[in-house]
Parts: sequence; C-alpha cells; structure tokens
Amino acid sequence: MDVLGRPGFYLANNNFSFIFSPTNDLAIIDPSGGLFLLIDNETLHVITGGVKKVSFDLEGKKLLIAKEKEVFVYWILDNTFQPFQKSGTSELVMQFDNPILDANWYFDTNAHIIAETTEEVLFTEIDTRGGHNTVSIIRGKVNKIMTSPLASHTLFYQKGKTWFKVEF
Repeated sequence: MDVLGRPGFYLANNNFSFIFSPTNDLAIIDPSGGLFLLIDNETLHVITGGVKKVSFDLEGKKLLIAKEKEVFVYWILDNTFQPFQKSGTSELVMQFDNPILDANWYFDTNAHIIAETTEEVLFTEIDTRGGHNTVSIIRGKVNKIMTSPLASHTLFYQKGKTWFKVEF
C-alpha cells in the first residue's frame, strides 16, 4: 500500500461514504470531506479535500466531484477523445457564488452535468474549451434533483411534495 501524502483518513466518527464505480474502483469520502480513490484494489490515491459528493460516470472513466461552490471532473482513465485528458487530471467545470446543493451526471452523454444551487438547476458540458456552455433549466429552489442511468436522458426534480421530470 502507498503512503497517503497526508496523515490519513479522518476517523472522528463513522460518516464515511463508499461509492463503487462500474469497474469496481472505490471512492471513499472521509468525515472531513477528504476524497480517496482505490484503483484496482491496489493503489489508494489522495484526490482532494472539501468534498460533499462524488459519482462515477457510466463507464467508470471519470469522477464527478462536488465541493461547496465548485464542481470538478477527475479523469481516472485517459480520455482518448478531444480534449484528450490524461488519467489523474482534475478539471474545474463549474464555480458559483452560491453553495452547490447537489450535482449529478447527465447519463445520456456522460459529458454533461446537472447541478443544483440555492437559486436554480443548471445543465453544463464538461468540455470547457471556449468557455462554459451552461444553461439554467429550472429557476428557483427545488427540494431534490435526481438522474439515473435507467432514464439516461431525464432529470427528475422535486418541488414541495411533487416530483417532476424534464426529458432532453
């Protein structure tokens, strides 16, 4: 096992999150928001801190990382399509003045992200060459957003007690 590059996991309580990829890699978020990635059950990588949520894309090639006011994509495997990211590359995709409440992959493409802030729900692409192509798709506060690989081109969101869906 490799040295972590920091003292290690924060163990003050039991609030660890364990997220498996489709290729059985494991993302671990410790109680302080430290993100670790176990690849091929061999090497534990320290990725970043201050993490609220992570999720893998459908192929396990990249990881969406949501922090307090930023969303990143971390490339686990080399991206062989333009803009050609190398494994281990972390890219800032979105940054806000308001807190990010949630962020999810748009599974139809694995190249777009849906993010919820305190003021709106946004749709953006992860390729930021030429600037951010971000669209506000729901204005105002929602209770929850959700995407699923089983409904890959759909966003579900809750306002009050009612669930809605947007297909695109």
